[in-house]
Amino acid sequence: MSATAGRLDREFCAHGFIRAAQYFANMLVSADVLAESRDLVRSIFLPDLVCRFQCAAGGARCDDCPLAEPDFEVLRGAVDQVVETGFMAMEVLQGPMACAAFPVTVRGRTEAAFVIGYAGERALPPHALEALLGVVSLVGATLERQRADRERLALAEERAARAVAEEMAVENARLYQQAQEAIGVRDQFLAVASHELKTPLSALMLVIETLERALERAPGDPAPLRSKVSVLGRQAGRLAQLVNDLLDVTRIQAGRLHVEIEQVDLAAVVREVAERHHQEAARAGCALEVVAPGPVTGAWDPGRVDQVVSNLLSNAIKYGGGRPVSLRAEARGATARLSVTDRGMGIAPEDHERIFQRFERAGGSQGIAGMGLGLWITREIVVRLGGTVCVESRLGAGARFTVELPIGGVDPAAPIRGTDPGA
Repeated sequence: MSATAGRLDREFCAHGFIRAAQYFANMLVSADVLAESRDLVRSIFLPDLVCRFQCAAGGARCDDCPLAEPDFEVLRGAVDQVVETGFMAMEVLQGPMACAAFPVTVRGRTEAAFVIGYAGERALPPHALEALLGVVSLVGATLERQRADRERLALAEERAARAVAEEMAVENARLYQQAQEAIGVRDQFLAVASHELKTPLSALMLVIETLERALERAPGDPAPLRSKVSVLGRQAGRLAQLVNDLLDVTRIQAGRLHVEIEQVDLAAVVREVAERHHQEAARAGCALEVVAPGPVTGAWDPGRVDQVVSNLLSNAIKYGGGRPVSLRAEARGATARLSVTDRGMGIAPEDHERIFQRFERAGGSQGIAGMGLGLWITREIVVRLGGTVCVESRLGAGARFTVELPIGGVDPAAPIRGTDPGA
């Protein structure tokens, strides 16, 4: 077996990618992204070689590059190809050593290249290439975020200098500038991070699903490995949900929440979502009670209706305290009603409106995973479909979330009514 096998297996690379994504999400504007990225790749993926080529430096080698001149010339040729085409390149050096050259792209232009090599190998497995390519994509996204932050700062300083003649204008400009910069930095990070994470994460999910199917056919007792893959799948699923939430945030913020109207049976969606969350509920100790004899048919977007039911059910399981959770779907005249009820910690009356805002969570939710986006996204979807959502709850007595949708649907081209005062 190759000496690099442990450093290139699927689980090692998948965990490495997740660690790197967390690192870049918290990187400061003042950080040297290229230098720190090189150290990060070394510490997480344990390669034998990490070289950084900056286009502005004429492709000069790193100060501590261990390669002899012939091998370095081979790598420089691969880097020239990467810079010219914008695509990854592969080379095998003497030894042997399998090397991959990755482009670092900022605003559509390749500004640097990373060469990552493993000794004793003639090829790198696809899952390792996907993880490394995803990390290098995050390097470019972080550079782009830092550059945009510096440009905003320069613009803010210029505006402040022009307004210095009028004291009141200076104060108003400063307050407005701070608020706009805070919103701009947050929204840009959400957009860049979610889009950059989407592609490698999808590939990771596909690899996990393939491995799970392979374990089902494996001889012997693969239960320990299946358990580890299951944990990895759940963690990747949580990351995928977070990425999807961030994408929805950027779409809603830009007024581009798209809906495709067709006939949907709400009762059937409720039963399907409950079945899909059965294992999650079992792990939390929550029995699911479904009252959806149906049909409850209306003109809505099936994917968005599924998202609403999933968000509310996941919330109920998360905060349900291991007690039963109830879902009910029924028609009341021209209105369809969905209710999701838990018997958990409950929500104080003064928090009923606040929990539907971005990045807000109910009191007492410390220690429970979440970013406070699910209910805000849920309300935006419901409003886009012409409906309403509300909560009935008090501390210690559980909570009931109720969604009402017009059975006749809503015009998908109609203007979106804003619900978030911070939007």
